[in-house]
Amino acid sequence: MPLALSPLARRHLQLYRLLTSLTWDVAAPARAKGHVVDALAGDVRPFDLDPTALSRVELADALWAHIGTSAGATWQVVSSEAARC
Repeated sequence: MPLALSPLARRHLQLYRLLTSLTWDVAAPARAKGHVVDALAGDVRPFDLDPTALSRVELADALWAHIGTSAGATWQVVSSEAARC
């Protein structure tokens, strides 16, 4: 059964997904689970982390590592377009 989220929580998740390309699997509330999309490469990378086995810092670092590998090409395109302005 999917987790019931408040409208504010849904808006936060949508914002985070737009900024990070990270989508959470809300059906797995005890896990840090979901996927990161690299639209330019056409790649979807799943992640499934156990928050009880990692410190909060380690968990955040692991998530940023997933986001960073997906965002590399995207940020290069955005940076080069911004540099032209």
